[in-house]
Amino acid sequence: MSGETIIEYRTTWNNELFFKHRGTCRLARRLIRKSVLIHQTRIYRQLQYTENDLAKELRKVLRDRDLLHEYCQSTSLSDGLQKRLKVLQNEINNYNRQIKTLVKQEKNYWKQLEQTILKRTKSNCATILPPPKVNNATFVTHIDKNNENLPPADCNTNQSNEKTPVKVVRIRKKKKGTT
Repeated sequence: MSGETIIEYRTTWNNELFFKHRGTCRLARRLIRKSVLIHQTRIYRQLQYTENDLAKELRKVLRDRDLLHEYCQSTSLSDGLQKRLKVLQNEINNYNRQIKTLVKQEKNYWKQLEQTILKRTKSNCATILPPPKVNNATFVTHIDKNNENLPPADCNTNQSNEKTPVKVVRIRKKKKGTT
């Protein structure tokens, strides 16, 4: 709240009332002092805020001035820009080195993981014997006495290459008039 927004109310004072009652006069003085103090603290806060804003703006201007002063101190503007580019190049090189080391670490991790998997599979393969190879053998399936496990008659090994005809069921339409 600024001093401009305070509205003054003009009132007529009855001085006889204040002279007769000293308590009301003292109360009025205290209230006036309080309102003046409240108004002063509001103005003080506003001044503090503006001072902080001005201090920020001053810091920005001083930083820009120092930057321009550094460029003026160098022999030319290109020298200043070259220095800045060198600093940026060093930072980029540092990031590249960090990325390369991380990639190497990941690569080593996956190599070690692959080696451990290969070792485990080799050790498992050594303990498990491969099935014996049988050449030109005929296999006989176990036939249950109840004939439950018999394969269907269509699936003989000799006829597996031949195509079997498919039976097509035809549906005849009913004649009209017959029920």
